[in-house]
Amino acid sequence: MPIPFILGGIAIGTGLLGIGKGIKAGIDMKDAKDTNERANTIVDDAKDELEERRKASGKSLEALGSKKLYILDKSMNRFVSAFEQLKNVELTESVGLDELAKFRIDKQSLTELKEMGGYAASILGGTAAGALGGALTAFGAYGAAMTFATASTGTAIATLSGAAATNATLAFFGGGSLAAGGLGMAGGAAVLGGLVAGPALAVMGFVIGAKASAQVDEAYSNLARARKIREELETAGVACNAIRRRAYLFYRLFVRLDSLFLPLIVGMEKAIVAHGTDFRSFTDDEKHTVAAAVSIAGAIKAVLDTPLLTEDGKLTDESAFVAQDVGSKVGTKNVSTDKDSSVTLYVKADSAPKLWVWQPNGEKCSEKMGFSWDNRPSMQRNSEKKGWFSFTIPEGCYTRGKPFSFIINNTSQVDTDMTSSFYYDGNRWWRI
Repeated sequence: MPIPFILGGIAIGTGLLGIGKGIKAGIDMKDAKDTNERANTIVDDAKDELEERRKASGKSLEALGSKKLYILDKSMNRFVSAFEQLKNVELTESVGLDELAKFRIDKQSLTELKEMGGYAASILGGTAAGALGGALTAFGAYGAAMTFATASTGTAIATLSGAAATNATLAFFGGGSLAAGGLGMAGGAAVLGGLVAGPALAVMGFVIGAKASAQVDEAYSNLARARKIREELETAGVACNAIRRRAYLFYRLFVRLDSLFLPLIVGMEKAIVAHGTDFRSFTDDEKHTVAAAVSIAGAIKAVLDTPLLTEDGKLTDESAFVAQDVGSKVGTKNVSTDKDSSVTLYVKADSAPKLWVWQPNGEKCSEKMGFSWDNRPSMQRNSEKKGWFSFTIPEGCYTRGKPFSFIINNTSQVDTDMTSSFYYDGNRWWRI
C-alpha cells in the first residue's frame, strides 16, 4: 500500500524544510552579526575622527587665548606705560603709515587697552599655568572686550573659567573624551554651530551590544542609522577644522603684529630717555616711531576685540574680514613683515623654561625686548608640538646673520652657530 510511503515522503520533506530553515536562520544570524559589527565600526571610527579634530581645535583656541594674554601683559602694558607719559602729542599722517592710520586709538581705546592689560596681568600673575585650562579657550574664542565686559581685575579668571564651563561650544572643545561620553559641561548636550545637535551627540555612545537582534532587517536598520551618525559627525569635524584654521590665522597675525610692535615700543622708551616726555621735542623719526606704535596698538586692539565664534559656535564673518583687512595692511611694503623679520627659538622641556638670549657680537636681545635677568620671560608652550616651547625675537632686537647664545633657566650657557629660527632639544640644535 503506497500510503505509508507517501507519509514517509512528507515527513522527510518536512524534515528537510526544517533543516533548510535552520540553515537560513544561521546565515541570517551571521549576516545580522556582521552587519551590526560594521555599523559599530562606522560609529567608532567617526567618533575617533571627530575626537582628534575636536582636540586640535581646542588646542588652537587655547594657544590663541594664551597669545592674546601674553601680548596684553607684555607688549601692550609696556606701550601704555610709555605712551601715558607723553605730553602734547599731535599725530599727523606719517609717511609709510597710510595703511594703518585707521587703526589709531583714542583716549577711550587707550583706557580699554589699559584695563585689558590689567586683566591679563592678574590672570597670568595669580594663576598657575595648568589651572588656566578652559579660560584660555574662552579668551581665544571671543573678543577681549566681550570677555572682560563684566569682570573686575580680581574676577577675570573666574569669568573666563565660568564661560568655559557653561557655554556649550567651549565645553565641547575643552571637555572630556567623546569616547568616554564626556563633554565637559554640566547638563545638556553641546551644540557646535548647529551642526552637532543634541540627538546626534546622544547617539555618540551608540554601540550595538552582543545581544542585539539577529534579525537582518533590524541589523540593516542599525547600519543605516550608523551611516547617518557618521555623516553628522563628519560635518562637525569639518566645522572643527574651519575653527582651527581661523584660530591659527589669528595666532599668526598676532605674532606678526607683536614683532612690529615691540621694536617701536623700545624706540619710544629710548626717545623718552633722550628728550623727556614732551612729544614736541622728539625728532621726526621718533615722532614717526610713536605714530607707528599707536597704529599697531590700534590694529592689535581691533583683532583682540574680534570674536572668532558666535555663542552657538559658528565662525563669525567679522573675524574673516578683520584678519584679511589687518593682515593685508601689515603685510605691505611700507611695514616689512617678511618671513625673516623675526627669529624663533624652540626648546624641548617638561615645563615652560625661562630664557635669556643674546648674540656674541654684543647684541643684547633679551634686554632690547625689555627684560632683565631677574625678570626673564617664560617660553610659550607650542600647541602643535608636544613637549616644545617657543620664544620669538622680533626684528630690531637682534642682528641678522649673527649667531645666538642663550641660557635656559639657570643652566650653562649655550653657544650656537644658528643665525635664524632653530630647535634645541637639550643636547643639539638644528635649523628649521
